[in-house]
Amino acid sequence: MRARLQDWLRRITLRMKPQERRRTPRRQFEGTIEISTESGQKLRGTARDVSATGMGAIVYGTLYEGDSVRVRYYHPRPDGATPSVIRQAIVRTRYGHRYGFEFTNGLELAAELAATS
Repeated sequence: MRARLQDWLRRITLRMKPQERRRTPRRQFEGTIEISTESGQKLRGTARDVSATGMGAIVYGTLYEGDSVRVRYYHPRPDGATPSVIRQAIVRTRYGHRYGFEFTNGLELAAELAATS
């Protein structure tokens, strides 16, 4: 019974539009990003969209779903400032060189990380 319920929920979720599955809305955003892997590898990329909880980006290199990374980028603020921030993230999706990252720390901690790096 549990397996049938999980299968039913998966099918319903897949029918939803991607923006309906997100916890927070993403905004179109283009900017250069730098990815640091746990092994110390540095990759560059271009952000395509960003939200409080994640980012979509094209990355010039290979990452795998489940990888823990740090993403450095310039985060837009309502006052027009764009401070450099570092966000801890998990690679959640991969399609070619397009990746979906889920942030695991808030902007407050991200600003502190950027200030000390």
